Amino acid sequence: MTSLDLKMRREPRQQRTLAIIQKIEQATLALLKEGGIGLLNTNAIAERCDIDIKSLYRFFPNKEAIVYRLAEQWLEEIRRRQQAIYQSDLGLVEIWDALDDMIDGIEQQFSGYGALWQAMDVIPALHGLEQAHETLQIDNMVVLLRKHGCCWPQKDITELARYLYRTWDVVKQGSIEQGEARGLMWRAHKKWQHRLLLSAVKCRDSAEFEQGLAD
Repeated sequence: MTSLDLKMRREPRQQRTLAIIQKIEQATLALLKEGGIGLLNTNAIAERCDIDIKSLYRFFPNKEAIVYRLAEQWLEEIRRRQQAIYQSDLGLVEIWDALDDMIDGIEQQFSGYGALWQAMDVIPALHGLEQAHETLQIDNMVVLLRKHGCCWPQKDITELARYLYRTWDVVKQGSIEQGEARGLMWRAHKKWQHRLLLSAVKCRDSAEFEQGLAD
């Protein structure tokens, strides 16, 4: 599937057509949350939002295009909110906690968007979107660590940022799937992240950092 297969066939220009697209998006989110990407299909989406299947195909060529649009919107909202947090004068741990609060707030406000994590994993055409988002997140984390005093070589600080991002992503997903976004699993992981962050800005290099974790 190429990127062209994921483009909308036509952008909404009127309030009426925008309302139809929003119904399609909300129906897709609801179905994703209920049954995952494996049970999602365009007929079910059209039936859920009570429109003719032809109306859906006027705008979207397939279910993947709908999911792609939703994922783009979701990731853009995350990045928009992150920017304000990163530009704040908060301390390192406070920024980390604010990012956590922001992610939980998005999940509560846009119920069902958490299901997009799984969809992005299993739809190959969405992997590029996810990879670009990850790259940006890692770059932001490197800048944050540098700002607060971490002077490690670029390779090492990037590796740490990648570890922080990927473990955050996996544990947060697991916590949400269990219905406990702030349950014990997440609270324990968050304390571990705090320790890593504070140690990283305190230690001169990754060798000293690793030794400190072993003590």
